[in-house]
Amino acid sequence: LKYFQEQGVDWIVLETGLGGRLDATNVVTPVLSIITRIELEHTALLGKTVAAIAGEKAGIIKKHVPVISIAQHPEAAKVIRTAASAAKAPLYMEDEHFHVENIDLSFRRTDFAFCSNRGNLRDLYITQPGFHQVHNAGLACMAALVLKEEHIVTGTGIYDGLAGTRISGRFQRF
Repeated sequence: LKYFQEQGVDWIVLETGLGGRLDATNVVTPVLSIITRIELEHTALLGKTVAAIAGEKAGIIKKHVPVISIAQHPEAAKVIRTAASAAKAPLYMEDEHFHVENIDLSFRRTDFAFCSNRGNLRDLYITQPGFHQVHNAGLACMAALVLKEEHIVTGTGIYDGLAGTRISGRFQRF
């Protein structure tokens, strides 16, 4: 965080390390929080149930800060809804407020469409393989639209952003 401050950056995308509630990144008050799929992972540190892990992950939810979540296991969704409600944080859940559709996976790219109450985006594509990456891209689309609505983002750049995203070394094809 000190490095970003020294560099004078305007915006950063900050990912929690493990969990959320007790993560060092939780000292930041974000303009938006995103929660990806909650699974039984890191159970030695985060808890033995999906609900317990969701409680740790929901620790990133801040008062009045919008939250976007991928579709979750019902137990995790309940925890997220409760935490968002307590914080009076607007909550946007996949399959309730937005979704991806017309998914077409090929060797080089995945094409899809994004639909929400804030707008629909057609002819999107990403180069990362897998259905989970399409749903993660849906989170990014919803985040961009919420930020645009809040006048934080002036242009979506969604098409170029998704198409230009690369994760070198991760499922990279040669």
